[in-house]
Amino acid sequence: MDIDPGLLQFWISRGQLSVPNHDVYFSIAEGVGRRGGKNPSDNPSWIPIRPPVCLENWPYTFDPHCQAFTTVSTWDSSDWVVDRDETYENTKRVAFLEFAGLPQLTRQPLELALVLRTERDMQERKNLEDCGWRIRQACEVASTPETYQAYIQRSRGEFSCAKPSYIKLQTSWVSDRTLCYLASGKPVVVQHTGPSSFLPNGEGMFRFSTAQQASEAFDAINADYERHCRAARKLAETYFDAKQVLAKILSHALMDDEPDCKGLESSRLPSWTGRHVFSVLKKSTTPND
Repeated sequence: MDIDPGLLQFWISRGQLSVPNHDVYFSIAEGVGRRGGKNPSDNPSWIPIRPPVCLENWPYTFDPHCQAFTTVSTWDSSDWVVDRDETYENTKRVAFLEFAGLPQLTRQPLELALVLRTERDMQERKNLEDCGWRIRQACEVASTPETYQAYIQRSRGEFSCAKPSYIKLQTSWVSDRTLCYLASGKPVVVQHTGPSSFLPNGEGMFRFSTAQQASEAFDAINADYERHCRAARKLAETYFDAKQVLAKILSHALMDDEPDCKGLESSRLPSWTGRHVFSVLKKSTTPND
């Protein structure tokens, strides 16, 4: 199961990573294996699935008095993408710094809960605060599952950027953290990571490429907040319900025939047989892990 899409396929195609043989290969990114896309669809052949969220554990929590759009994120790391044609820093740091001036374009309060460790991190925190951002240490709001959930459900919505690789490789990736906001009925304003056949842009979820687009998204959400909260929850129920997603994964993993991506739209489960094995490919954060 590939849960860090784009990079894994990139490493395999460049010979930087060798993947052991598995019966079935899944990826949470719609853009992996897309015809004419930037991510190879063969060797191995990837089946796109949707990331799941447990709706029972993330109930709808409407509160029009919530103020800030928030997110919880890493900041800096040693993550770089090295290719024969291009080398770039692949961190949330560079992603957010590109939109450092966003608070000056909107009256919507924006808050980032970040993992900040170094002296440079602290200086960049000050710079962001000078631009109008609210900055907190991630450990203050996400030290336990309960505090993490409370932080999300006390937020007005989510604003978040994506690591550059998700955008450059057009993965159509969506974060599992974003799903928790959606399930809680919190509208999201998230960076556009590639075309999608099902992700909306304007009902509960807004996908931006520029700061101006993000600012306009806040205006639209706040103009009819309850409608967008209901739309956010409906989006989670329709596309990311863990029961439906896992049923489709098992359906593919237990099929006798070769996987067919069209089968993802069918919830029919085949007969369970003991001779099938569903093996999982774990997330790899570097080619050497």
